[in-house]
Amino acid sequence: MTRREFARLLRKVHRAQLGEILPLPEEPDELIEEAEGELGFALPEAARYVFTLAGPDFVDLPFGVAEYLGRCRRAATRPSKDTGWRDKMLPIKDLGSDCWVCLDCKPKNGPVYLFREDEGETTWPDKFEQIAPTLIEYLRAFLDAEGVFPGAPEEESPAEESPAE
Repeated sequence: MTRREFARLLRKVHRAQLGEILPLPEEPDELIEEAEGELGFALPEAARYVFTLAGPDFVDLPFGVAEYLGRCRRAATRPSKDTGWRDKMLPIKDLGSDCWVCLDCKPKNGPVYLFREDEGETTWPDKFEQIAPTLIEYLRAFLDAEGVFPGAPEEESPAEESPAE
């Protein structure tokens, strides 16, 4: 399967499952260059092509840049390395309920992590759980789960709620 076919399949499954999909970026190369300039590091090739061909539903660069820079600025004021945001750990998808998908941009084809803000008062590194060895493997899991993002918080359905006493 080509990259373009993979991206089309991602968009098709997303639209079928969630009923909508964000438009593709109009000038993705410029947006990527701008993001990399702000971040101070290059995005892995997979993140670049997924953003370009599948869109911000899968790699949300504006969200990622804003959150990464905000977290790094706050971390710079903290005294301990244990409480700082991981270097080159880019949030790429907000799953809701203070849960994000993050891509480790240090290696060429880095792993994907789940970050949960609400995991108590543990240090930052303890809030990251590796959920896929690469971005492509993560997105394949999305396809295998028929449009459900792996790691997404499960919403409690009315039938599962406890009856009021």
